Amino acid sequence: MALIKCTKCGKEISDKSSECVNCGNSMQNIMEDYKKVKKKKKIKIVTVFIIFVFVIISSVKLVNIYKSNNPLGIKWGMSLKDSKKKIEKSKYFKDLKIDPYEQYDDIISYNDVNVYGNNSSLMFFLNNGFEGCEGHNPKKMDSFCISIAPYKEPKDDKIYKSIIKEMEKIYGKGVSTSSDGIMETSWKSDKVIIELMNYGSSIDIWFYKKNMYDNNY
Repeated sequence: MALIKCTKCGKEISDKSSECVNCGNSMQNIMEDYKKVKKKKKIKIVTVFIIFVFVIISSVKLVNIYKSNNPLGIKWGMSLKDSKKKIEKSKYFKDLKIDPYEQYDDIISYNDVNVYGNNSSLMFFLNNGFEGCEGHNPKKMDSFCISIAPYKEPKDDKIYKSIIKEMEKIYGKGVSTSSDGIMETSWKSDKVIIELMNYGSSIDIWFYKKNMYDNNY
């Protein structure tokens, strides 16, 4: 025999009782209430886990994709077709809701993604950062952009500041500038140039192959 709390009055009763001796709430109702609470807790735990995984992937792993631990398997020079497959089949994104109206050879779009507690759309723009530049191959990866567009603009630039924090753990302090209401922070490593742009309505993270960037800008 175990003691449980009545979900109506809060008094402890035996789980073998047919009803609460204090308020008369039936054991059937009490057990159904417990199941509902347990289900809600499970959903909450799963949701928090999904948010945590996405935050880790979007703000840590994705900014780190050109280092040795590459969660998506994307590499400079990879074809757009193969790059797109890697992202779509990744365990981190395969369960997200794809936007059927925004699917092109060089774009992957997801709806209703929770980014730092903000319901957002998430888009990958593959290889259009050097369009028209010398040496650019439109079918091979030398740049790409992750664009986050919250459905409701977050207060205090929460997403932008959160991504900066995660970037700084990997690349150190970035160079920050602001012009015409657009905030930008950038980093450089031996393989990649990263530009984080905050437009207010969206936040873009651009990755450029370093030697291409140096030759064109």
